[in-house]
Amino acid sequence: MTGSGDIAPIAAGHGGPADSAITVNEYLVGAFAGLIAVAVVATMFMTAEYRRGLIRITLAATPRRRMAR
Repeated sequence: MTGSGDIAPIAAGHGGPADSAITVNEYLVGAFAGLIAVAVVATMFMTAEYRRGLIRITLAATPRRRMAR
């Protein structure tokens, strides 16, 4: 993304100077870091399921998807 300028000025009492505002780039970096953490936890969960042999029980307890007619 490139560009400059504000969509709207910061209202009085709702933040501060424009330099302290959080940019879109900072939100994207935070979202990426969160996604990495979710991927790590999901991988640990799946490896634990396979290691203990519980994956069959987990998949058996999951309702099957029906095909739309």
